[in-house]
Amino acid sequence: MTAKRFGRFDAHRCAVDVRRPEGAHRAEYVTFAWMTWEVTHDPLSLGYLGLAQGAPLLVFQLCGGVLADRTDRLRLLIGTQALTALVLTIAFGLTMLGWVRLEHLLVLAALSNTFRAFDEPSRLALIPQLIDRERLANAIALGSIPWQAGRMIGPSIAGILIAAFGGAVGFGLAAGVSYLALVLYSRLQVYGRTPTSDGRPVLRQFTDGLNFVVRNTSLIGLATALLLGAACMGLLLMAFSQSPAMWVALPLLALVGFSNTFYLTQVSTFIQQGVPDQLRGRVLSLYSLCWNLLPLGGLVSGVLAAAVDARFAILFGGGMVAMNALVLLTSRRLRAIG
Repeated sequence: MTAKRFGRFDAHRCAVDVRRPEGAHRAEYVTFAWMTWEVTHDPLSLGYLGLAQGAPLLVFQLCGGVLADRTDRLRLLIGTQALTALVLTIAFGLTMLGWVRLEHLLVLAALSNTFRAFDEPSRLALIPQLIDRERLANAIALGSIPWQAGRMIGPSIAGILIAAFGGAVGFGLAAGVSYLALVLYSRLQVYGRTPTSDGRPVLRQFTDGLNFVVRNTSLIGLATALLLGAACMGLLLMAFSQSPAMWVALPLLALVGFSNTFYLTQVSTFIQQGVPDQLRGRVLSLYSLCWNLLPLGGLVSGVLAAAVDARFAILFGGGMVAMNALVLLTSRRLRAIG
């Protein structure tokens, strides 16, 4: 069977398979934050956790993109997923035994996101090797449904289980889903050319990826269809920060999620269709780095929450998102590119 024989259902299946660990990842984030609070009861410690989660992505994600363009992406994906599952198993064991401390949580969170820095470029770059280009847009759009559902369902289930049984259950859930992902990855059938090293130094390949993004300014120009979603998300976050009751907060969060989904789906489709396969890992590592640096915002949020309160931290964050999007929308240079 060739990739071109895949139909609509298969496009959905392939995109779902390669994105399936998202629920585990979100459950992991919730559990690390919960356990950090349980151990310290200090908002600033949550900021340190955000730094531990974000710094490895900043340092290693672009290297992961280069590696995804030099090696077998599926093998790299399976290897990093196995290491992530091992880290979560250790976190589960320490929590079950009552030995977990803040330093343990920070180290394990940093290790998990170090592996994720290499996991994500290979996972995103695999998508076009699972489906033919004619159905790529459908595959990404359909795949975003379970991906976004995982972002909601994973933390929700983890939160309920943690509240009922403790943080160990959250780590156990994340580890279990990671092991399930390993089984699913082992069943993937990859089509198309497997990247091989062209003999050039790693640093040269790294700069080639950066140069491609800089030269192709149309990647930026498309944002004028997309920045409206970012502006709406920022304004909705500001409104959420001032919510007087749960019945107001929940619908606002739903709208925030919708704005975020719209942006991520559109930009993912455009990049996957416009990037050469030999540069796919490097370009997608830059793309994913943009929104994987969110944990670093936890450091700023933790400081603001400790200095003022949590409402102000969310208000400030939403204001920054909205302001940046509106500044870009009113930029004459950006409109000219678009």
